[in-house]
Amino acid sequence: MKFSEIPILMYHEIRDQYDNMMCISQKEFSRQMGLLKRQNYKTISLARLKKGVENNEETNEKLVVITFDDGHEGVYSNAYPILRDNGFIATLYVVPSWIEGKEIPLGEQYSAFMSWENLKELSNHGYDIGSHTFSHQLLVNLENEALKQELDLADKAIKDNLGLDVKHFCYPYGSFNEQIRELIVTRYDTAVSTIRNFSKIAGAYSRQWVVNNISLDQFSKLLTEPSNEYLGIWLYSSISDKIFQTDRS
Repeated sequence: MKFSEIPILMYHEIRDQYDNMMCISQKEFSRQMGLLKRQNYKTISLARLKKGVENNEETNEKLVVITFDDGHEGVYSNAYPILRDNGFIATLYVVPSWIEGKEIPLGEQYSAFMSWENLKELSNHGYDIGSHTFSHQLLVNLENEALKQELDLADKAIKDNLGLDVKHFCYPYGSFNEQIRELIVTRYDTAVSTIRNFSKIAGAYSRQWVVNNISLDQFSKLLTEPSNEYLGIWLYSSISDKIFQTDRS
């Protein structure tokens, strides 16, 4: 396997809420992680993935990167024990204003958020904590100064509360353009998008979505081939004309 072919899985919340496509039940998540374990997958950090991609490395191991967007509480209470039992780690992208209970949109209030204490524990156990900006705004709608403020405030909050320099980034709503991508590349070691395939363009790594209506067979296919068939229309299709596009082939 080439490092450029390693899948990055995108999750949001792990809890039993079947009317929300971003919530995976604890039972289903356990089955998915069990499949990875049985098939001898190992989780790696984005830093290791980046090094392998840039050096055009290959490996005989079966590797995967697991990511969680937003910082919902179920990732700590429900996902973390399952990941720990399987010997896996993950990367979390947090929105500091939401962690602090501020400016949470109605559509994101389907679940509580982790505390800084929860995030500190995860960081101490090998999890990377990345930025999802300070308040999760559409970056393409921001003027340069407002954009910089979103990045600066998030990085400062993570540094102040966790003592971490922020090295990884995730675009809110998957929305960005070439100018924004170029800025992100100068600030962070890696950045991930919501584009669904295996591309590893600097500043916009693609990811495979894991949602609550996915079967175990469909989940397995995400590890080896891009697939959009079960996902339907992207939640934010109204802004798709503003999202930076890469080769989806």
